[in-house]
Amino acid sequence: MITASAPEIAKQTLMSGGLILAIGTVIGFAAQKNKNSRRRPVSCRRHRNRSAGAGLIDIKADSALYQIILLFGASYILFDGGASLRFAALKQVWITIVIISTAGILITGTVAGAAALGASLFDLLKQSLIGIVAGGVLGYLAALLIAHERWSFLAEYAPVVTLVSVIGAYFVADGLQASGFMAVFVFGMVIGNKDAFGFKMVEAEAQKLDEFVMTTAFIMRLFIFILLGSQVDFHLMAQYWFGGVIVVAVLMLLARPLTVFLCALPDRRALEL
Repeated sequence: MITASAPEIAKQTLMSGGLILAIGTVIGFAAQKNKNSRRRPVSCRRHRNRSAGAGLIDIKADSALYQIILLFGASYILFDGGASLRFAALKQVWITIVIISTAGILITGTVAGAAALGASLFDLLKQSLIGIVAGGVLGYLAALLIAHERWSFLAEYAPVVTLVSVIGAYFVADGLQASGFMAVFVFGMVIGNKDAFGFKMVEAEAQKLDEFVMTTAFIMRLFIFILLGSQVDFHLMAQYWFGGVIVVAVLMLLARPLTVFLCALPDRRALEL
């Protein structure tokens, strides 16, 4: 059995990474142009481009690189999502958010056919609460180091601090048997709303951090979605497409809309928005 040498594996990995960035950028640019011009998308040509790209990318689903990209990519995307939320907007619809995050989960699971046992629900709540605390504490410490009036000695290294903190938040929560993804999301919320805690960065440094987060999150989305697409097994899809379509349709068209509607009913401000 002939195995590739370490330099060859490194070259293949580097080439795959470059291809993912190039293909994702081209597809994203084409989609944006189609959206702006309001013309009918050329679906056949775009699907051929994706298929060609998938054939050139050879990163195995069980490889360490693949798992690292998925883990860090998902964590950073959640961090970006949390950082984009603002407390001022959350205050307007906090009732709906609380109901969706509690009763809403049960409604969605019931309609979609997933039943939660009492022990599993308790474990989910415990993991979420510990993740929230871990993310909040680390987010506050990171904001202190990059934006405090006296202690912001790492302000110039804010992008690096966020990278390290995203990884740290995930593994601290994971080490506590909690949700690492919840931790990075809350960490992002604290960093994105650091002004509310009395931390204000210099405008130039804040802009540099925002641009870094936006660019990094964009790159992570490219990697994750193209890698996931490259692992699609069309033979399995052909076998289970009908059941899969039914489940997705019920989830998208019934479970989620019903959940949002029922959870928003007690909150008039959410309905007005």
